[in-house]
Amino acid sequence: MLRDWLRIARSQTAAAVIMLCGMFYLIGGGSLFSVYGLLVVVFSILAHDFSFAHNSIVDALTGYDLKDKFKKHFPLCNGNVNPHLVLKATHLGMFTVTVFAIALAWISPGNKFYAMSCYAVFIVCGFWYNEWTSKIATWDFVPISICFTALSLYAYFLVSSAVSTVVVLAAAYIFFVEWYEISVSGEIKELEIEDEVSLLRNLGARCTVTHFNLGAKACLYAWLVKLTGVVLLGIIAFVYNTSIISTMTFIVMAFAMVYFAWKLTRKQKRDRNKSIRYMAAEEIISIFALPLILIPIIDTLQALVLIFFSLFYFCFMNFLNWKSILRPQV
Repeated sequence: MLRDWLRIARSQTAAAVIMLCGMFYLIGGGSLFSVYGLLVVVFSILAHDFSFAHNSIVDALTGYDLKDKFKKHFPLCNGNVNPHLVLKATHLGMFTVTVFAIALAWISPGNKFYAMSCYAVFIVCGFWYNEWTSKIATWDFVPISICFTALSLYAYFLVSSAVSTVVVLAAAYIFFVEWYEISVSGEIKELEIEDEVSLLRNLGARCTVTHFNLGAKACLYAWLVKLTGVVLLGIIAFVYNTSIISTMTFIVMAFAMVYFAWKLTRKQKRDRNKSIRYMAAEEIISIFALPLILIPIIDTLQALVLIFFSLFYFCFMNFLNWKSILRPQV
């Protein structure tokens, strides 16, 4: 039963939310090596698991996942769990997470109004995506990108009241990372599912059992989104950290992001499992690049602990759920 729940919650990807909340918490001046820092990490895991479980149950109850041949092993699709019980659990869970968020803001040293305003945007946009735009809107990336950018800023404002340029740039970077993951990576993964609305398919992307071709328009769109994020990361690196180490870190991480984005989007024989590995590698690098770039601004030891804990959490949960270190069976 526990593994069923962890699969429904797609618990391995909580590593990304741990990174987002933890990173913005550190940018705001918070300490991970404290009870409050530990509570922020626990909060980020719960916020991820219940919000992703809610997404899973809505996709199952609306029938989209039930018709997806790649998700027949999912607990909500193979009859292992009662979907209505899961729906009740996710709603109760999100209420509990909200109470947790209020408590964290109440005892926080930061701007409580800004923090809870960002949390409210996170909740509203999460429900907006899960219950309306996901699967049926070409612009579904808008609410979900706003959703997790707002959650990141919630963690920042728990410990800070200042709206600095660096946090604005960091938030913009995260928005474009989420945009790419939803409207490019996610759509490439689901491109065979004709019942789902797809912006990439509307732009000319085509996928058969044997071949995948993004096409000129969809490819241009994908690279505009990805390269905008890379440029934002470069601005952060060169404006706020001009050391040789920072420059080399940016070059290496930017090259790796571009490399895996190219591997994902190029014309190729269709191999969905390889595409998922490319997606996972590109997403991990994109999210982990920001704290590495910001190490002169945030504490080096705390940044490295956050990175290694998040990576360990991803690999551990991935293995627990899917018996794989890098490629989740999603």
